[in-house]
Amino acid sequence: MKTAEDYQHLYTGSAVLCLGMKNALQERGINAVTKDEFESARLGGFGSLPDMQDLFVRADEMEIATEVKNVFLQELKY
Repeated sequence: MKTAEDYQHLYTGSAVLCLGMKNALQERGINAVTKDEFESARLGGFGSLPDMQDLFVRADEMEIATEVKNVFLQELKY
C-alpha cells in the first residue's frame, strides 16, 4: 500500500487546470492524486481559498509527470 511519503507534489492550480492535467497524466498511465483543501475545510466547517487544488504523483513517476505538466501548460499558452 502506498503512503504519503511515496507521493510528491507536482502542481497547484485551479480545479479546472488540475482536472485537465490529471487527464493528460492518465493518458500516459500516471494516476495523480488530487488534494482539495477547500472542500476538506468546507466539510469540516472551516474556510479556505476556493478553487485551488494540489496534484501529487508517485515519486517514481515524477520525471515523466513533470514533462507532461510542462507540455500541458505550454499548450495553454497557444
